Amino acid sequence: MTETQNNYKFQYVISLKYGVAEFIWSVWEKSELRIGGSWGILKEQLDGLENDKVRKPVFRNYEELKELLADAFLIYEDFKREFMQ
Repeated sequence: MTETQNNYKFQYVISLKYGVAEFIWSVWEKSELRIGGSWGILKEQLDGLENDKVRKPVFRNYEELKELLADAFLIYEDFKREFMQ
């Protein structure tokens, strides 16, 4: 999924494999990558902490996946809002 706001392009990629979800976000300003990567990499970039790892979310069925995706989209909206400030 890709969307543009002002001069920024936000990109959201979801990878689902073997019951594990990986969320990859990128923010581009014009043609320059400002920040991007999986949740773990983004946390390191934003916090500067390498020792505090983010584990990939796991789901066992479609209901858990549905809840996981709903939460992830809410977090993504928060991320975009904070980035734009």
